[in-house]
Amino acid sequence: MVVALMGLKDNISLLISILSACAAVLSVIVSRRAIEKQRYVQSWLTNYDLLNRTTNMLLQNHSLLRLLGIEPDELIKDGVTPDELIFINASMDASHALYRIGGGQYTVLSEYRKNFLRNDKVRKVWRKYLRNLFNKTPWTEAVDAYILELEAAGSA
Repeated sequence: MVVALMGLKDNISLLISILSACAAVLSVIVSRRAIEKQRYVQSWLTNYDLLNRTTNMLLQNHSLLRLLGIEPDELIKDGVTPDELIFINASMDASHALYRIGGGQYTVLSEYRKNFLRNDKVRKVWRKYLRNLFNKTPWTEAVDAYILELEAAGSA
C-alpha cells in the first residue's frame, strides 16, 4: 500500500512538473510575441514621426516633391496644388498605417475613407501621383478596387 501510494504521489508530482514546464514555455511564447508586436508598433510610430517631419518640409518647399518623382508644375496643370497632394498623401498614409499596425489581416475601407475617395481630385492624385509610392498590400488593393467600383458605377 505504501509503495502504491508513493507511485501515485510520484505520478502526481511528475504531472505537476510537466504542466508547470508547459505553462513556462507558453509564457515565453506569449511574451516573445508581445515584444515583437511592441517593436513593430514602435517602428511604425518612429517611421510616422519621421514622415511627419518630411511632410512639413514638403509643405515649406514644394520643389522637394521632385525627389518623389512629382513635378509641381504638372500638379498645377492637373488642377492640384502641392498642398492638396501633401494633404491627400498624409490622409492615405494614415489609413494605410492603421491597416498595417492592426496586423494587416484584411481590410475594409471605412465610410470616411470611401467618402474621401469619392472626390475626383483625390482619385486623380491617388492614381497618377501616389499609388506608386505605396507598397502593394490588401489595403492598396481595396483602395484600387473601390475606385474601380466608383468608376464602373459612373460616379467618377
